[in-house]
Amino acid sequence: MVEIHRRFDDVIVLREIFDDDLGHLYRAAAIDDGSLGRELWLRVLDGSGVPTRSVVGAIDRAREIADTLHDPPLPPGSVFAVDDGVPAIGCDYTAGQPLN
Repeated sequence: MVEIHRRFDDVIVLREIFDDDLGHLYRAAAIDDGSLGRELWLRVLDGSGVPTRSVVGAIDRAREIADTLHDPPLPPGSVFAVDDGVPAIGCDYTAGQPLN
């Protein structure tokens, strides 16, 4: 049996961790050359408390800012993606440090 997983650009959702007014937090993985790569925390901003249209409009600017920031306290491997009008942000998976 084939299980269909939701994708955000080159990120595939693996397992839901929790949900709240902002949306859902997932464990996810980057897709590199057709196979699963690094593990990620992925925060899908699909909750009732999120101005989805405004967030989607700011995704490109968020990518630009993240590309200029290189500070050890910030989570590495920033991800900014949109799937069918739903924005998501993420970072490399670090055990015990969820993106909430």
